[in-house]
Amino acid sequence: MIIAWAICWFAAPITAQDLPDRTTMRFDEDYSGLRDPAARPDTWWESRGFTPLDDHHPTHAYATAGLEARARYEFLQDDGFGEGPQDDGGYFQTRLLPHVSVHLPLDDPAQYVDRNPPEIRGFVQLIVAHELGHDQAPDPIDENRGDLLQGFFEFSTPLDLSPTDKGRLALQAGRRGLSFGSARLVGTRYGVNVPRSFDGFFGNFQSSRTTFDMFWARPVVNDPNPWDDASSDQQSLWGIYSAWDLGAFATEAGIDLYYVGFLDDSSTFAQNLGGNPAREIRHTFGSRFYGKTPFATDQTTS
Repeated sequence: MIIAWAICWFAAPITAQDLPDRTTMRFDEDYSGLRDPAARPDTWWESRGFTPLDDHHPTHAYATAGLEARARYEFLQDDGFGEGPQDDGGYFQTRLLPHVSVHLPLDDPAQYVDRNPPEIRGFVQLIVAHELGHDQAPDPIDENRGDLLQGFFEFSTPLDLSPTDKGRLALQAGRRGLSFGSARLVGTRYGVNVPRSFDGFFGNFQSSRTTFDMFWARPVVNDPNPWDDASSDQQSLWGIYSAWDLGAFATEAGIDLYYVGFLDDSSTFAQNLGGNPAREIRHTFGSRFYGKTPFATDQTTS
């Protein structure tokens, strides 16, 4: 039995049409539509989506702040088919994810119609996650008593691809989550108490019908102790993930094409369980088709 609820302050859902949908990673929410004071909410917690940092130019530099709070009670009966130690009373898990994003435009936003100007940005998200009442010691995915979940610097600039197509390029360096497609291959592990993040370099290109994500990163090794999470020194991940809008052929349809490489310098293989770990390199090429069609809604091949 699982009982869960989430409370989100500062960036709570409201009726203003210029607000973006909330996402699990939070840094990809665009609140620039609130540059117009008339579009900003009246309540103090909802207006945190756009806080001007320059009184003389209130539509230029701004900050976004948010907080997610989650509490969950979990009870597992006959865990592992009844084998091993059992927890008869269940346990609680709590999680706090505060974040701040600071945007510093490199040009006057008024010169850019229906798009954001070139800018640099800093994003920070912390995590405080606890597990209470469990008979066993918490796993790294269940408890983190304080650490940096995401933190990176970004440079982004608009691109004039054609008279009718305005694109954007963004480059990031630091720590962040990764999630592509249906998140079966690479995802944020958002459901457990401690989400997954990566340290590395990331790039994103967007046009009206196409998105490309490029990355090279190392997974962050989580530890319940505070302020000690570091990137793995033996595993790395790299690749490119492209998404193509096929709206001209089917309703809300698209196709994703991707390549993901994975390296583990100390991997254990079935044929040498009694020996020393060995180096593993894995290359995955795949595609994913999704959309509302008479045949299928989501099919993935790799």
